[in-house]
Amino acid sequence: MPVGVEVVAEIGAVEVACAEISYEVQIAAQHMDAKATPSVSGQLIDQTCDRLALAGQWSEIARFLEDLRKVGNGDAPEWKVWQAEVDLRLGNPHKSVALANQLLAPPCLPMHFRVKALLIRSSAARLRGFLGSAEEDARAALKAMENDSQFSELRMESHRQLGAVLGTLGRLDESVQEFEKGLQLCAKSSDLAPMAMLEDNLAIVLAQLGQLPQALMYFERAKAAYKKMGDDTNLARVLNNIGRLYYDLGQNDSALEALREGKAAAGASKSIRIEGSILVNMGDTLQGMSLCDDAMQCYREAMGIAEQVLEPRLFCQANIGIGTTYCASGDFEKARIFLRKAEYEARKVGLDFELSVALLHLGVVYMKGGNYKESTDYFTNAITKLQSIGAKRELLKGYVYLALLHLKTRRWARLRKCLEFVGKIVRELDLEEQLLLEVKELPEIVEYAASKRICGLLFQEIRSRLQARTRNFVAEVPLSRIQTEGASSWPLVEVHSLGESLVLLDNRRINETEWRSQKAKEMFFYLLCHRRGATREQLLDVLWPDIAVPLSRNALYNNVYRLRKAVYEGIITQDEGRYKVNPESPLCFDLESYQSLIDRANKLPSGSRQRAECLEQAIHLYRGSFLEEFYAEWCDAIRFQAEALYLQSLARLAGFYAASGQYDLATEALEKLLALDETNPTIHEQIIKVLIKKGESVAAHRHYVRYQAIMKEDLNQHFVKSFAQLVQEESIAR
Repeated sequence: MPVGVEVVAEIGAVEVACAEISYEVQIAAQHMDAKATPSVSGQLIDQTCDRLALAGQWSEIARFLEDLRKVGNGDAPEWKVWQAEVDLRLGNPHKSVALANQLLAPPCLPMHFRVKALLIRSSAARLRGFLGSAEEDARAALKAMENDSQFSELRMESHRQLGAVLGTLGRLDESVQEFEKGLQLCAKSSDLAPMAMLEDNLAIVLAQLGQLPQALMYFERAKAAYKKMGDDTNLARVLNNIGRLYYDLGQNDSALEALREGKAAAGASKSIRIEGSILVNMGDTLQGMSLCDDAMQCYREAMGIAEQVLEPRLFCQANIGIGTTYCASGDFEKARIFLRKAEYEARKVGLDFELSVALLHLGVVYMKGGNYKESTDYFTNAITKLQSIGAKRELLKGYVYLALLHLKTRRWARLRKCLEFVGKIVRELDLEEQLLLEVKELPEIVEYAASKRICGLLFQEIRSRLQARTRNFVAEVPLSRIQTEGASSWPLVEVHSLGESLVLLDNRRINETEWRSQKAKEMFFYLLCHRRGATREQLLDVLWPDIAVPLSRNALYNNVYRLRKAVYEGIITQDEGRYKVNPESPLCFDLESYQSLIDRANKLPSGSRQRAECLEQAIHLYRGSFLEEFYAEWCDAIRFQAEALYLQSLARLAGFYAASGQYDLATEALEKLLALDETNPTIHEQIIKVLIKKGESVAAHRHYVRYQAIMKEDLNQHFVKSFAQLVQEESIAR
């Protein structure tokens, strides 16, 4: 869909539209061949190009326009608008600006052509990094239509362009407002294209604000619309954004899948600028997977495209990628060279976000090289800029690395202050997953914060989750693996591990006699928690670490046989030397369902009823510690992980219940937390505040007395605030 051009045909029947395109092109060709008229009508140009655009066939539009130019149609305003749009789409913003300037030169140009030219020029300026000019043109387009109620699509596009510019400038709240104005106009239209573009752009800003679940929802809606329209160019762009979001969530496999699909769509539509951006994100993802050679190749390909299309932002991103890859490999001198290139270019054209990221990574390079003074300056400058533009995700990274620097230089007060900022950002925007990704290579930060109880239970939970991951917690496979579609030759297996461990076969419990040994049962649970399977050597090391190899091998074979007898013969398979639970087996595992519900809750808006329902279901599944009857070391990490998620879910539910006036449920959830962590001052204070909010001041004071006694016994009485202070805090909160 071109910038601001009204749709002539109904959207949704792309196949019919494409069939009609060929007919209209034939008519146009007859006009040109027979020279019956000196030009093709503007209406026919719009209709033909518009329908080709719906199918994402920008190269076809380019050929059609070239044929029209050869027979003297190049001066028509419709032709110039479409040619400028084609140049913009196919990576030639300079030509696009030149045509837009030609359109704007005559003072008597009709309003809708003037607005289209302004929007094209704004978009080209934004892509080239000239953000002041881009904002000026977008506002001029809106002003030109302020007294005209027609052309709602142009209004939508004007709000979208202005929102995109404001987002690039870091004025994120203003950006969201413009996108929402555009979406309000979309509610009155049946046109999918502008709505999809607005949702895509809104998702980008929400991701920058740290609202990742909401961002993913808008991205997926835009992706579905572009697929329906057959628009490969915009599909490539939104897949690029989805890939980046999955990368930010730490889901590298999903990120690569989306980015590869996006690269194919960009190639099909010959959108080389989008392909360059996709290559940068692929490089970041591959670098996150420690595939530095593959990452470097992606960045260098992106650099080549940046130099070809003269796009400053892509040039900065490619240089940052190359610099961080050199840093990861220990070549700090080359890392500085490329990061300084990015810094220089970003300063020159006013790209604040890219400048902040370049400064942040330069701080990391200097810190790793032992130059703490330079590192401090870079981190401080980066954090200041990130605060000004509201980029919370990168701000979190900045504070984490500054905290590491303070730890290395033993500046304890500054270290605590940085970690408290980290906790504040995580709590405000629900960024636990992002924090986990940032600190996974920084165990010293996690250990310090957890041992000092900075930010309550936050870093203790992060430590437990990191320990679980290093011990290969639950394999990355789909959870809740009940396969109910179609007939199955195997019985349904239902496995319970949270609390009492039991296995049901078509609703019949397998008793202890049928297992014949605890090791057979333990092996089954181990393989369930490691769906990718385990080699013979891995099973021997985990299940029989202290037995001589010949004896343990014999025990392994015997217990595999017993396991198959207890459940059924096909439950355990061997694939490339690995024992694994049959992936075709219809099976439900409570630990997987528990994790799946919490993952689903994390993707839903904070404070929503849907999120609370997911957490309630997860808590219902948690009937006790994971495999209480087994004392094996491999169980510990999973046990701690599951308990940490239970504590986190209870805390979130308590907050939801309190905020929605369900005080009894809030108190019940907090008491469950207290049963597991009696000396936690935050939980006690929350219970007291909920009772005050409920109007039960006597009960609140009674709990306060209990709180004082517990803390005095635990020698932590200095943590206890006065009852009057807690009452005042609750009053201020209201």
